[in-house]
Amino acid sequence: PSHFRADYDLQHQGARDADYRNSGYSRGHMAPAADFAWSTPAVRATFLLSNAVPQRQNVNAGIWARLESFVRRLTALSDSVHVFSGPIFEGEPSFIGPNRVAVPSHFFKVLL
Repeated sequence: PSHFRADYDLQHQGARDADYRNSGYSRGHMAPAADFAWSTPAVRATFLLSNAVPQRQNVNAGIWARLESFVRRLTALSDSVHVFSGPIFEGEPSFIGPNRVAVPSHFFKVLL
């Protein structure tokens, strides 16, 4: 897919593309699309906004992208790797967009 889209399966309204527009934040994948290249529907699912959090572009295209690449190399060498990733909200969060998408203060990725 060429863009993220809203996840209409959520019980409550989630983020919309307009929330990110002119916000200074990119849509950071929590489960990266490249990890699901084995299936077109699986890749499409990674482009739901419920799989994205606001990230500064230098983080998204920088250290986060390098970490995702490291995880892919590690899985190529291992029988199995379980990956858990997500946002952390320390202190009072700031928000972007009309739907008030919370901006994380930190991110985590745990590999087992």
